[in-house]
Amino acid sequence: MKAKVYINENFVGITNFKISDESMGGIIGDLIPNENYDLYKSNVQSLSEKKGIANCSDFNFILELDNKQKLNPEGGIGISDFKQFNEIIIESAGNSNEIMKLIKNASS
Repeated sequence: MKAKVYINENFVGITNFKISDESMGGIIGDLIPNENYDLYKSNVQSLSEKKGIANCSDFNFILELDNKQKLNPEGGIGISDFKQFNEIIIESAGNSNEIMKLIKNASS
């Protein structure tokens, strides 16, 4: 299921989520960044190098599904962006059963 990714009020890209761990409410996707992501890229990469991920304690990440529903995952949201790789991974854990069903149905 597609989602828009925001940091604060800035739209920074899109992703297409799939389930990574259903029992933990985990979803994952590749972030396709736009030019606004460049405002945060160096900080996200630095945090990724230091601790493996930039998470909700570092940035105010907001995920909005295609149906305009905003996610409120108990386990948070994180982005991993390592300079040596040409991909940016966004993940979220602790999503509700309702969200997991939406994503599962969108994937089938």
